[in-house]
Amino acid sequence: MVIEKVTKKTMLSSAHRLFDPVGVTSPVALIPKLLIQQTWKLHLTWEEEVPEDIGLQFRAWVKDIIHLSDLKIPRWISTTGARNENCSLHVFSDACQTSYAAVVFLRVELDDQVNVQLLAAKARVAPIGVSAKKMTIPRLELLGASIAARLCQSVAQDFGFDNVKTTFYTDASTVLAWIIRHEIWDTFVNNRVQEIRDLTKGCEWQHIPGVENPADMPSRGASAKKLVQSQWWEGPTWLRLPPEHWPRSDVEFNENEIQLEKKKSVVSSMLCATTTDRGWFYRYFSQYTKIIRLLGWIFRFKNNTLKKEYRNHQDLTKEEFEAAENIALRLVQEEVFEGISDSKLASLLPFKDEEGVIRLRTKVSHRNDIHDFCYPAVLPSTAHPFVYRLVMHIHSDNCHAGTQLVLSTLRQRFWILGGRRSVRKVVNDCKRCKRHSAKRVETEPSPLPENRVRNAKVFEIVGVDLAGPLYLRNDDGSSKKHWICLFTCGVYRAVHLELISSQSTDSFLLALRRFTNRRGRPQIIYSDQGTNFVGADNAFKSLDWSIICQYSTVRRIEWRFNPPSAPWWGGFWERLIGVLKNLLKKVLGRSSVCYEEMLTILCDCEGVINSRPLTYLSQDATDLAPLTPSMFLNDVDEVGTADMDLIESTDLRKRHEYRQKLKQALCQRFRNEYLGQLKLFANRSKRQNLSVGDMVLVGSDNSKRLDWPLGRVTDLIAGTDGHVRVARIRTAHGALVRPLQRLFPLELDVKICDEGVGAQLRNSFLHSSPEVEPMDLDEEPCSALETAYPEPSSKSPAVSRSGRLVKKPEKLDL
Repeated sequence: MVIEKVTKKTMLSSAHRLFDPVGVTSPVALIPKLLIQQTWKLHLTWEEEVPEDIGLQFRAWVKDIIHLSDLKIPRWISTTGARNENCSLHVFSDACQTSYAAVVFLRVELDDQVNVQLLAAKARVAPIGVSAKKMTIPRLELLGASIAARLCQSVAQDFGFDNVKTTFYTDASTVLAWIIRHEIWDTFVNNRVQEIRDLTKGCEWQHIPGVENPADMPSRGASAKKLVQSQWWEGPTWLRLPPEHWPRSDVEFNENEIQLEKKKSVVSSMLCATTTDRGWFYRYFSQYTKIIRLLGWIFRFKNNTLKKEYRNHQDLTKEEFEAAENIALRLVQEEVFEGISDSKLASLLPFKDEEGVIRLRTKVSHRNDIHDFCYPAVLPSTAHPFVYRLVMHIHSDNCHAGTQLVLSTLRQRFWILGGRRSVRKVVNDCKRCKRHSAKRVETEPSPLPENRVRNAKVFEIVGVDLAGPLYLRNDDGSSKKHWICLFTCGVYRAVHLELISSQSTDSFLLALRRFTNRRGRPQIIYSDQGTNFVGADNAFKSLDWSIICQYSTVRRIEWRFNPPSAPWWGGFWERLIGVLKNLLKKVLGRSSVCYEEMLTILCDCEGVINSRPLTYLSQDATDLAPLTPSMFLNDVDEVGTADMDLIESTDLRKRHEYRQKLKQALCQRFRNEYLGQLKLFANRSKRQNLSVGDMVLVGSDNSKRLDWPLGRVTDLIAGTDGHVRVARIRTAHGALVRPLQRLFPLELDVKICDEGVGAQLRNSFLHSSPEVEPMDLDEEPCSALETAYPEPSSKSPAVSRSGRLVKKPEKLDL
């Protein structure tokens, strides 16, 4: 046989060419089966070439298989003239880590001559997969004993040896103990032991040393040459001797190994045996009506079983629903109260009605009204899950009414202990109500960053934004949209206005170029995350600044973006846009101007805004003039005295000292009169601390509250002062970054959402902030927000509808 490429397909084809129904060559046929099993572990395809070591072993097996031509066995089993009492069957089984086997020999005594003949043999590889994790050597030995019993039954039926004495041998003392001892074993062991006992009823099991076991060779496999030389099909030599000379061994049982497979049973004390779980019925469903219908169908089944001639197959009737409701009330009362003499009912007048439900006598008991209103059923507080579901059901049926209306509706049939407090808790826990009543998160007000309050040049720290659109008149009478690009100094509050024709990145870059050439190059620019601003920042990032710095002193502009949907973070330019719009409304009115006229008007507005006072405008003529942004833009020519400019005008050194003192005095006035008067207003409202995992509504000014997406907080980002102001949220459509003022917490417990409210409430009734990632506010606000949201790595376990953990069944492929 010539094999050019060894694949799993060729190995299987070659192995099946060996036809041996008796199993004489089973040790040789086991080798390719073990090799094929190794290829399955490597997940190879049928046409994929196997690894080199497996290929060499298979080629050696193919080359060695030619020795099977020298194998010669007698076909006559020497039973002619022999009676059943002269014949006996001897069955051997053995196993190793990779395979197990069974062998059947026939022993015939004729005229002082003993013949031993191989009747059948079978070898199998050990199973792999999920079940192989628990496949120990004793279990494999048990599998060997199992196929030995099946093989012996098949041989006895084929040859008519039904009344022939049969003896089974195994070298595994643990398997022998499992078969002999009548105990309850683990499911895997117990099923096979029962099968062995049924197939070998009336037969004898014996222990044999491993060296004397002829099933050792087929369980481990052998080459064809070794098989021919061993002549193992002739059976062990001691079988030809009288029974008194057969090998005997003292069996030593390993009790730890034997008891390892003993079935574990639950032992309950007398106290536990007398305890009844009365809360089984409300743990299956989270809705009140479904719980009552569950009990109703249970009693419907009971009645149909007892009265087969009057079976009812219709839906539940009103009487059945009310009866089931009374049963549920009685079960809850038996779980919580110790009868009508319970201490919780000491201040009330309880009694039991005909159905065993505890009811109360009230001041309106003599009123001619419905029975439930005059004698309401008493229930515990909503800390009990059944009562919680009842109150939630009434709350939902009454269009999510408030506490007073729900309490009044409940009072018509039930008396809940601590009623108002209990109802208020349920109403506050309602998820749908929270979506409409949740309030946004308030944060700690933050001081201005250091670069906005330090001594800096004018327009060194800049905030930029667009205003508009404005409809300007063209020469042909048509109108075209334009926008105003506002640059404001973050320190001295000066403004610079540019008129642009579109909101594109190219138009903004041209405006930034004009601003830089006229006002100087800014060091830091603040803006929102408009696409034109982000595009400009990306354009600067694409440059190779290492080369630019070698030939120029130009430094890269540092761009800092505000979080999305947070316009108040750019309040210092939004305020000036509002001032500009008010000026344009008053100046333009309903007039339509051209481009040059609008450019002139913007220059006028820029001058007016830069001339506004930053400090208090005093009515006293002797006080200093108020500070304005124009003083810092125009080199403070308007401030000071003109007469001092004429004194010693020829002495440049003294004039330089004068100008320096003047600038210092101006900066000192700006520090004392403007920066010193800035007030940090505190919000006294109650602040709610968010934590990772909280469920929130993501607010938006462009959509209604009903359309706001629901999300889960995945990360919190804190500033340099340690206060959290930005969060990452995971919604159904992806990850978002939003300021806390845009988040409306629903105050939902994550565990309650995942595990069910019933289990949480029942445990609380019967058994009575993550680290945040620091973010420097002086750094770019969105630099810490650009990391991708990681996908969850762990999968939640599969559970059934009743909450039980689903266990995957383990199967053994024999």
